[in-house]
Amino acid sequence: MEHQYWSARLLVRGGLNHARLKSGDAPADPPVKFLWVSCRNPVSQEAGAGRVSEALNTLDMIVTVDHFLTPTAQLSDIVLPACTLFEEWDIVSSYWHYWVAVNEPAIPPWLEAKSDLEIVSALAAKLNELAPGSSTFPTDKGPTDWLDSLFDEKMQNLLGMESWQELLKGPRKAQVEAAFPSKINFLCSPVYVPPLSPPLRYPLRLLSPHQQYSLHSQFQNLDWLLAINPEPFLLIHPVTAEKPPTRRRTGANIQRPGGNCRPGENRPGSAPGCGGGLRGLVR
Repeated sequence: MEHQYWSARLLVRGGLNHARLKSGDAPADPPVKFLWVSCRNPVSQEAGAGRVSEALNTLDMIVTVDHFLTPTAQLSDIVLPACTLFEEWDIVSSYWHYWVAVNEPAIPPWLEAKSDLEIVSALAAKLNELAPGSSTFPTDKGPTDWLDSLFDEKMQNLLGMESWQELLKGPRKAQVEAAFPSKINFLCSPVYVPPLSPPLRYPLRLLSPHQQYSLHSQFQNLDWLLAINPEPFLLIHPVTAEKPPTRRRTGANIQRPGGNCRPGENRPGSAPGCGGGLRGLVR
């Protein structure tokens, strides 16, 4: 959990933030020459994959730590194998509820795979060996030591326990209202915002919900998933399908100012005037 925040801060400090990635501009002073990618796949996750790829190709070196050979990993000079959630310790929570649990390793790391923290710690130790004092990243912490650091007083109050080891007995619900009484307010009524009208040249709107067979972009190149979900397809409402220019077509060419993509087939579904792609269009 903590290593995700660390890697995000590293990217911001390096100057290669999202806005610059999408614009294709790298800062001139100091120039960014090296990028370490962890817990991210910017080529697929950021808007404008082509511009992001162009920006990444201006760097001297890219190292990516991941489970899979993602589009970003394919552009990298070095790809380091990360432990999966079955092989490492962590404290996990959810987007949709307040329950928190501990993630215990079920199997040892496969071959030379290591957690992100172990990899960075080993790198810091090597840097300090070559140039003493060049890295301040902790090199003496084990996997559970990081959980001790994460479980500070605020976390203890939030979960009503003194140590993360108590989570080994079962998950615990965070007492958000008690910990942040002045910051929780669910009484605000929603405000209706009229939708934007599509331009005449592009009369249809493309909706891209979460994919059915993958999580974000990580699993899109797995052979066994490609066997059941081989190519992008488009869900389109029957009323919209009977109107030009989609009438009687077996395929659709999705166009936008930055490029186009042709999904494999059209299928009934979605709302009038909208198309929803269930598989990500990377390029």
